[in-house]
Amino acid sequence: AQWGRFNPRTQEINKDVLRLAQNFKLPGLRDRAMHWLAKDITTGNVVERLTICEDFGLQELRERILQQLTCNKQALAEVAHSPQIMTYPKLMQAMLQLAAARQDGQPPKKRGEDGPSPKKRARCKAQ
Repeated sequence: AQWGRFNPRTQEINKDVLRLAQNFKLPGLRDRAMHWLAKDITTGNVVERLTICEDFGLQELRERILQQLTCNKQALAEVAHSPQIMTYPKLMQAMLQLAAARQDGQPPKKRGEDGPSPKKRARCKAQ
């Protein structure tokens, strides 16, 4: 997709764009903001990104990010031990449920392209 000149410098700007898209019912603007929200996710910013998804009702993106997070044990461990996650018990619960489902051999609901990892995007390996 061609995103033109839209390139928010911070997630605060992206949240403002999401707010505008929501208030004025502009799905194209929302899609662009979601694109930037999904870019360059790391263990250091994944909690912030997931809470933004929650705040703006971006469930599909939230699920994709969570799926990718739970398929990368190292990334999952880093996030689980981060002080940020302690203030979001529902998020921790969702992560644990997905991780437990993976341990039980259940396939994930959907595979996303973007997800967190320590250095690069996580990719689930075929089970």
